Amino acid sequence: MAGIAADARATEIAGRPVRVTTAAHPGFGRVILDLGSRDYSLTRDGDHLDITLNADAAFHALPPNPPDVIAMTPRANGLDLTLEHGAAVHDQRRGTRLVIDIDDPVPPHEPAPDLAWGEDMSPPSAPIEPTESAPEPAPATETMPAAPPHADTVPDTPPEAVPDRPWPVAVTPVPTGPVALIAVKVPPPAGLTAATIQIPFSGSTGAAMFSRGPETWVLFDERRPIDLSGLRGDPVFGKADVTLQTAATVLHLTIPPGQAPLLSHAPAGWRISVGLARGNPEELKPAAAGKTLDIPADAPGQVITITDPQNGAVILAGTQRKPGQAIRVERRTAQFILPLTDQGVIVLPLSDSIGLTVSRTGFVLANAQDGLALSPPPPMADAALAAARLTRTFEFPAQTTEALAWRARRLAADAATTPPLARGPKRLALAECLIALGMGVEARTVLQVAGEDDPTLASLPKFGALTAIANLLAHRSADAGGLLSPDLAGTDETAMWRALQTALTDGTSPGAASILATTAPLLFTYPDELRHRFLPLAMETLIAGGQTAAAARLLDQRPKDPDLAFARAALKQAAEDQEGALKAFDALANTRSPLDHARAETRAVELRLAMGKIDDKAAAEALEKHMYAWRGDDQDLKTRERIAALDQRAGAWRAVFSILRGAKQDFPAEAVEIEQRIQDAFAALPRDASMDRMPPTELIGLLEENAELLGAGPEGEPMRERLAEKLMALDLPKRADPVLTTLIRGLPPGPSRAGFGATLAALRLREGDGDGALAALSESSSDTIPPEVRARRSLITAKVEAKRGHVRAAVESLSGVDTLESDETRAAVLESAKNWPAAVEALKILTAKTVPTGVPLSEPSVRTLLRLASAATHAGDDATLASLRQTYATRIPSGATGDMFRLLTQAPVRGTDDLARARAEIGLARAVTADGTPAASPSQPSK
Repeated sequence: MAGIAADARATEIAGRPVRVTTAAHPGFGRVILDLGSRDYSLTRDGDHLDITLNADAAFHALPPNPPDVIAMTPRANGLDLTLEHGAAVHDQRRGTRLVIDIDDPVPPHEPAPDLAWGEDMSPPSAPIEPTESAPEPAPATETMPAAPPHADTVPDTPPEAVPDRPWPVAVTPVPTGPVALIAVKVPPPAGLTAATIQIPFSGSTGAAMFSRGPETWVLFDERRPIDLSGLRGDPVFGKADVTLQTAATVLHLTIPPGQAPLLSHAPAGWRISVGLARGNPEELKPAAAGKTLDIPADAPGQVITITDPQNGAVILAGTQRKPGQAIRVERRTAQFILPLTDQGVIVLPLSDSIGLTVSRTGFVLANAQDGLALSPPPPMADAALAAARLTRTFEFPAQTTEALAWRARRLAADAATTPPLARGPKRLALAECLIALGMGVEARTVLQVAGEDDPTLASLPKFGALTAIANLLAHRSADAGGLLSPDLAGTDETAMWRALQTALTDGTSPGAASILATTAPLLFTYPDELRHRFLPLAMETLIAGGQTAAAARLLDQRPKDPDLAFARAALKQAAEDQEGALKAFDALANTRSPLDHARAETRAVELRLAMGKIDDKAAAEALEKHMYAWRGDDQDLKTRERIAALDQRAGAWRAVFSILRGAKQDFPAEAVEIEQRIQDAFAALPRDASMDRMPPTELIGLLEENAELLGAGPEGEPMRERLAEKLMALDLPKRADPVLTTLIRGLPPGPSRAGFGATLAALRLREGDGDGALAALSESSSDTIPPEVRARRSLITAKVEAKRGHVRAAVESLSGVDTLESDETRAAVLESAKNWPAAVEALKILTAKTVPTGVPLSEPSVRTLLRLASAATHAGDDATLASLRQTYATRIPSGATGDMFRLLTQAPVRGTDDLARARAEIGLARAVTADGTPAASPSQPSK
């Protein structure tokens, strides 16, 4: 019966909650527990104080921490206190209450206080019980009646009524710690290919795990050293390290690129695996319960408080005693962050009053002051769940703009009041918050100042990556090289940002689209301003890069998002729904967004052109009409270049050069590329059939506006010739002369100027202005003239000198020029001067180049032979005549020209036997004259 009664009493005790109150006093803080009839024991390990009760106990909502207490963590059989380093502890049982005072730490330069109430500071060898060696003085404000050992009621006495410091020192620091656990390599769990280690924690030890990029931390709710010496040199675990915190053991791992961690349980402890396969834990689903957040979890362990290994902030971790559950969808508020985990619950408190406690069904997140300010669950569950499987590098809190602005102000104030050498992490967090707000210029400034003050911070890969993202937000893509650091490889988020960087310069990149097809769900978890800037870019790159199926799935997550209207229209076009796409683009062109308006107008015009509803000219006019809707960036430049291309196809050449010159002036950074585009267009002008239909005044205006393009080196020679011919054909030589004269005078001496001079000289020579032709040649002379241009200039000089009667000068000007035209000119000059011997030699050279051998001769070839025969006749060169007769007589066709050749090349009359032939030749000459054939005569050689 006594045993049954004792069990009943224990059950009754366990069912009553323990009330905890705190108080602040000068120099110390106080914690009071209403234990009822429970017994207790205290154990201290460093700055960790463990209050163990003899029966399970639930606790009321904990009050704020008193001075010198960092955290109070309840558990099933007691309460854990995390103390300020060096704080002294005094405890005493007063009836049903346990009163614990925590003295301020003693500064190193101050002497220890007078321990008048007890000098024994040696560590106890057993759990500490209240001492009875010192009498208990009467309380100053209240006399507390002694309670029976099993009192059923607890007087509701305020904390201030507890006597002030009436007991001796009862708890002292324990300098020694537990024996280290040895980590060993073991086979991986069944069905998994991975490197695996096992740490022999007890079965009651809970664990949690979370990752940030390639860094992973495994938390155990038991403070035990881990011996990792057996893992040194291991490619996966060789660089692991362990940190002992107040109530926890923290194992840090660096995960190789492309691999993932997995936590599993074994009878002999916890196993940690790293391999290619990623775990798929069940999702822990927080649910609002009034002003608290309940997180149902299997086998909850303890709540431990650790220091954030990256920025020194506080982390609350809820461990579990079995694996398989994790937070898979991130939640952020102005009071706390509930990040993604691989096991258990992690809370990043943004307020000092945020606390995490263990409940019978899991964990409870609460605010000790006013309750939690909870928002509705985030939308787009599919995209969020997809993002939960992706690895991250950055912390962009998915909070409202107002909450982020408040957080940014707080971080800025914290950074300003922090000593200079410790500001780096706070500034880094501030920059991350500013990026989340879409404030790229401001974030860039913060990072620049932080890097100048802390070079070590500036060398971190994450610092460079944040600077790169800030530059992308600030439209400075060229300065976003920090994303390419090899130290950032291995996370999906880094891959996504690299793809976005590529997309900003090439929105049709298949490579960027392929990466975004799997990583773009991360953008759905970003805050509004950041998502607003980059989600449309990602969706449009997916479509343009051929990943339309992935784009369709993601667009379905936000069917009414106006930022994605252009992407939805582009998706219709990609699906060949031309009419639907055209309707969508037309509707989008009427929106208030200047960018969407400009882009939609452009796409609608292009779509109508592709559908045959308008021609090139109408398309160019439509685009030019809306060209000023969006100015100053790549979109503007692309629109202008497209207008120029359409104008070129339509033959509107003056508009082509006008548009491109305006773009060159407005985009100085692209001036070289635009200038090349102008040169290419001008080079294509002579080959365009529209020149034949161009009105004379239009052609003259085109030349005058683009005079400098005619001087683009020797390759411009065909252009100069073509335009000069066109001007002459239009009977506009007088208009061409000033244009070419202006070009010559505007160019420095060299090939281009010499070429223009030759063109102008030829133009003037055709007009009979020999002096003007020579003046043009003189004005454009140069020491560096290409051979083909020098030949043209020599020919013009020869013709002018011949016209003046200066035969010697004309022939000398052709010296060293070996072209068919120069041979023809030389022969003509000598024939006109009746210098028959020299003419015979010149015509022989011309004959050798133009008259073929072994085939019937054409009319031009016969005329060349006739000129040579005539010159030889005048020169009395019988040998040449005989050679012509023997070589060509049988190949000369019949006709007036052939008869004249035969007449000139016949042998002379040498006797009476030749008289009959002479009479026949006289008749032949008369017949040729009567026929009126314009054949050459001995006195008038053909030119």
